[in-house]
Amino acid sequence: MKRIIFINGPLGIGKSALANELSNLLGHTTECIDPDFYYNSSIGTFLLYGWPLQVNRFFITYFRGIVEERLQYKELIIPISITTEICKKEFLDYFREKTKVIHIVLETDEHTLLQRINCDSKRDKRYSIETIESNRRFINKNFEKDIHIDTTNKSVFEIVNIILEQYL
Repeated sequence: MKRIIFINGPLGIGKSALANELSNLLGHTTECIDPDFYYNSSIGTFLLYGWPLQVNRFFITYFRGIVEERLQYKELIIPISITTEICKKEFLDYFREKTKVIHIVLETDEHTLLQRINCDSKRDKRYSIETIESNRRFINKNFEKDIHIDTTNKSVFEIVNIILEQYL
């Protein structure tokens, strides 16, 4: 059975960088697919149905189809902020019922998160900063039994090694 590794956490914590590095190390049987890429490349289509992507049912359904298709051929790593009930139910919970899921939640202190957000030239800094607390509340309330990794003062490589050694 193919599995999906969800890398979750607040906006700006480093999910995509981590997921890409993990995918590279796991090799050709694993693929990282980033919903931000699909959402941003089709922004005109999906923006009408809601922003950010975590509240956009149309996009979640579309991306879920991409995941189902790719899952036939490879194990997947998906970096995504699962910070709304819609995204949790119609994406994470949906796949938990269909395949093996490893759900990893990345955490850090607020100072480190702000530094990461401010160093990311591609990020909507204002929105990322405004949603820090609501993202944390949702994640803490809904995923307390999932895998949590404190990324404070750790490099991407150190976090990848923790995942490889302890969870895969």
